[in-house]
Amino acid sequence: MVQTLPVLPFDCIYNILKELHHIHKGSLFNWLFLNRLWCEQTVPFIWKNPLLISHKCSFKNRVLFIKTLLLFFDHIELSKLKGLNIDLKQQENQRPLFNYVEYFEEIPFLSSCIRSWLFEYFKLDEKNRSGSVGFFEHKIQPIESLIKHMILRRSKRLKTICPIQNEYYIELFDKEFFDFNLFRLKNTLQTFKMTIYPKTSNNILILSQSIIDKNIHLFENFIIDFYEKQDFSLSIPLLGNIIKNQRCVKSLELTGQLYNKHLEYIPIFLSLNSHQTNLISLKFYYIKFTNISLNILMKCVTLKDLLISDCDGISLENINLFSNVSFKLNNLSIFNQSNLSFNITNSIIKFLGNSLKCLLLNQLTNEISLSLLHYTSNLSSLFLYDDDLLYDISLIFNFLKSSKLENLHIIHQNYNYSINYNIIKSLSKSLPSTLKLFEFYFYYLSPENYKDLFNLYNTPLLKSLILICYNSTFYTNYNLEAIVNYVKFKNNNLKYLEICSPKFRDWEIDELYLLEILWKIGVEVQIRDL
Repeated sequence: MVQTLPVLPFDCIYNILKELHHIHKGSLFNWLFLNRLWCEQTVPFIWKNPLLISHKCSFKNRVLFIKTLLLFFDHIELSKLKGLNIDLKQQENQRPLFNYVEYFEEIPFLSSCIRSWLFEYFKLDEKNRSGSVGFFEHKIQPIESLIKHMILRRSKRLKTICPIQNEYYIELFDKEFFDFNLFRLKNTLQTFKMTIYPKTSNNILILSQSIIDKNIHLFENFIIDFYEKQDFSLSIPLLGNIIKNQRCVKSLELTGQLYNKHLEYIPIFLSLNSHQTNLISLKFYYIKFTNISLNILMKCVTLKDLLISDCDGISLENINLFSNVSFKLNNLSIFNQSNLSFNITNSIIKFLGNSLKCLLLNQLTNEISLSLLHYTSNLSSLFLYDDDLLYDISLIFNFLKSSKLENLHIIHQNYNYSINYNIIKSLSKSLPSTLKLFEFYFYYLSPENYKDLFNLYNTPLLKSLILICYNSTFYTNYNLEAIVNYVKFKNNNLKYLEICSPKFRDWEIDELYLLEILWKIGVEVQIRDL
């Protein structure tokens, strides 16, 4: 007698797929072929943002993806393609199995997929890129614009609006089109994402009028990037007006101009006055702060996440404003601030460190180390980036010994063998006993260093260990036996190990045996390709 699978309730299937979408997106495709019920439930998860699942897709899959999207073009969009010498008349009677586009939650960047599709459409050799790309490169942005407009027109779940434009292709927006579709999606849209180019002021005006005229006030997140050294005196007030008219803005990511940090963003900062009891996350890149903008920032009482990277305007004269903050920060990221006249990182940690749970830095000095030691007693996660060898990582060791860190991530790239050896030897003795996750990127790890890392008893709570070697030429031979002994005799809490290896490496029999032992004693092993 043939047994059939039990029929699961819809909410059970939904929860299974939801969990898979978070932890293993690629496996979702397997459920499409189980039966029609599972297929119908799986399709929306895959098409929320399909490129997040198939971001490493082959040429064939990229082409199929664009072909599928083109099936949803209407007669107007198809006629615009004809203006680009692309005739899809043969597909007018084709219909996809599902209305995939209605499930999009974000409009993806499609340039690479469109480029692959154009290679196939014009029957060109993709391997001969240099000779072929010039033939159709000017078609990519107009096609991407048409696809994005189609998605905006047909989607029922869109959460992010991201108009297509760049420094080469500026399309004048159709206000009637945006009026209708923004109003249709007013209850789903959450994120406004836009790169501002020199010639886009009119489009910002059109968007601003559509958003305000149609009472679109549920945007919670703004991601704004100012491109090039240009005058944005019209765009900045319009963007400030859009932000001000929202009901509850929770996050703002603002990227200024690398070579023009003196551009004034006061209207955008003033718009935050309306959201000081709602803002949770603020991220600033290449911004020049003023006393006005800093005072507004200090009054964001619900702020939990702050990132400052490559910014100016914080000085000895106004740094004390950070001592009067109205918020208790959980996460702080400070990058590329070492070129200022004084060390703002040290001072900001001093004023904001008491409530911090997570800190990300790519700079380390004696002063910063002392601030960590004295002002971050509640810190549980620390990320240290040293890609450019800007500091001596051993400066952090005294803090580590006395800390209560649970998660430690160190990106350390020192090519000097003797320095590297001694640093790792000292690091292994400085790891806090509270550590549960240790992620370490390194250039070389000697057999002696392995003994240093795994012969100690001071990390009994460690559950996850990630050891990644930068050096693809002389990769580290992992001492798997030391890891097995560590788990067996010193720490049976370790459940996850991630290491790296050349993609086509032939593993020795004894290595495979040790990997099997790790699996049998309950350690999940992930091997990343170099």
